[in-house]
Amino acid sequence: MNHDHPCPVPDFEFWFSRSDEGPFHPGGETIEDAVTEALCQGEFQEIDPDDDHPEWRAGVFIIIARPRHVDLSKWFDAERWIEDLRDRTEDECDESGDCHPLEGMDLADQKALQAAVRNAIWHWQNRRALPLKAYWLETQGAARFETRPHPENERDHS
Repeated sequence: MNHDHPCPVPDFEFWFSRSDEGPFHPGGETIEDAVTEALCQGEFQEIDPDDDHPEWRAGVFIIIARPRHVDLSKWFDAERWIEDLRDRTEDECDESGDCHPLEGMDLADQKALQAAVRNAIWHWQNRRALPLKAYWLETQGAARFETRPHPENERDHS
């Protein structure tokens, strides 16, 4: 079974943060959208005036990213489940511990079980529309630092 994710991830967009370590926030389809949103939300670094730039500036870290969605079906492990089940069904054996109900299961059965259960989990997650977003983003390339005129250059920054 090689399905796409049960809840497809959105396209890559520009995300912003005041730090290269995040947290990053969705900013839109262009760098300018992301910088504008960061300035509106106050999510930028203030950069002091210097010889090259006599005005205060705002600095924003920008990345191209999208949320990561977890495909829950990939986490089902039939071997672990069967081992746990074997321990939990010990009382189904005869007095000497022989004739365990799982004795007739071979590797091909285990692989078929894994495929069937993963398929069922995938369809369940798809029908329920559960993207199960991971904390970390999927990124393209490194963060870049964008500077713009400070949104409040008229104010006194001293």
